[in-house]
Amino acid sequence: ESVRRSASGNDRDELERYIARAVAENVFSVAAMTRAGDYLLRKDRLAPAARCARDAVARARGLLPAYVLGMKCALRVADRTWALDCTQNAIRASVQPRADFYERLVLLKSDDKHVDVDSEMVNALAQLRRQDPENPLWAQILGYVRFKRGGWEIVDAMYQMDVALESGVTNRIPYLVAAE
Repeated sequence: ESVRRSASGNDRDELERYIARAVAENVFSVAAMTRAGDYLLRKDRLAPAARCARDAVARARGLLPAYVLGMKCALRVADRTWALDCTQNAIRASVQPRADFYERLVLLKSDDKHVDVDSEMVNALAQLRRQDPENPLWAQILGYVRFKRGGWEIVDAMYQMDVALESGVTNRIPYLVAAE
């Protein structure tokens, strides 16, 4: 209730002090901090929402909504490391992780110049292929990652690129991998 009153008013300093005290003294449960952070995020109060989210994530111990709030806040404040950590925790905390968790993981583990080729990336892409088999992008990226890993995985890379080509992709990556 205090968070709601402070969030709706103009007294930003009071809200910051209240959240700082709540975090320092562990006044509220993880679930309460998650709800407060979600409320503040919906009210566009990013800094206090992120503070609530950081506290909730640090004490979450598998509470999925805390990790989801952490992902949202991390993306809004452009903290890639925190977003990746929250995404990984959200996947681990889910009984059946949603496709958008895996998609977020793939986006966070790749950028314009570098794509991670670790086992976590392969697993995320394989899950996306299972959950969204009609999307040729997942086959193409999975093929690329498998190709970069080398060894026996090159065989699967060729299969994935074949699926991507049959689905109608027209960029050069499947052709380059096949040519190699």
